[in-house]
Amino acid sequence: MASSMDMSSLGKVLPVVKGPKDPKHKVFELVFDHLLKQAEKKTDSILYWTSRDPTPDAKSRLTVFDQVDYAMLGNRAPQRKRFRIVGILNQIDRRSRIKFKLVFRPWEMICVEGTEPGFLRVGWICPTKDHFLIFVGERESIPYLHAALMRPRPANCLITHSIQSVRIFITELYRYAYGKDFEAILQLPNLKQVAIDVGVIRILNAPKRKRHQHNAELPLDSRLFPSLIEWERKYRQEMKPVWVKLEQKGIKLLCYAPGAGDVELLELIRKDNGSVRMKFLDPVCYCYDNQRHPVVLAMKA
Repeated sequence: MASSMDMSSLGKVLPVVKGPKDPKHKVFELVFDHLLKQAEKKTDSILYWTSRDPTPDAKSRLTVFDQVDYAMLGNRAPQRKRFRIVGILNQIDRRSRIKFKLVFRPWEMICVEGTEPGFLRVGWICPTKDHFLIFVGERESIPYLHAALMRPRPANCLITHSIQSVRIFITELYRYAYGKDFEAILQLPNLKQVAIDVGVIRILNAPKRKRHQHNAELPLDSRLFPSLIEWERKYRQEMKPVWVKLEQKGIKLLCYAPGAGDVELLELIRKDNGSVRMKFLDPVCYCYDNQRHPVVLAMKA
């Protein structure tokens, strides 16, 4: 069962079980819990495009799309890598399967393989690691998406309860009537963070003495993130009620760099005076280093 896991770390778990009075199943549970936590830690994040089911009779049913090309990636495709990590942890007994499905949840999703039409397969969603890009697409899709989020049918509950991290294109945030739909997204029961596309990123040259501290809350930097500061100025009024709900629910607003491993770069923080500050998620400043900048490294990976 643990062939794909780090067996050396089991020694930290097993010594707590001592004496002949401890039942054997207690040892098994400790080993299983440890391996499950290890699998959760090792699995890579997967970004799912999330929209309504495209079939005509599906109405407000949510569907997730794994947009990577499984033919091109082969064994490096996200779900295939995840299957190798979880191994047979979901195939042991009823009690262990219940625990397993709290961490890795099965869901039928649409995958892509080369130029062929998308195919359906059951994959594993890991709520603590995965991101869901709420794709609004055409204008007529928005009411369906809104209904699926605000009045989820039983068929949607596994998805709506699994979403802890939402991704949104910065260009879509207030397109059409999406401002209100953004507020609807905040009603998701287990949502912990919303990340918006940071837009254009510039890597500049600057003397070390002029570089900023990454452990501080800083004004938005128009030299590094011109699209972000333009977005903040343009939609400052529309964002006011959203900020209130974010703060009430303890939901973080982050910024990510799309197309480069979807690297999360910043947390946005609204101050009492209404100004918006940014705080880097990486404690070390590589903003002026075109070799070690996190976006550059992600593109090389």
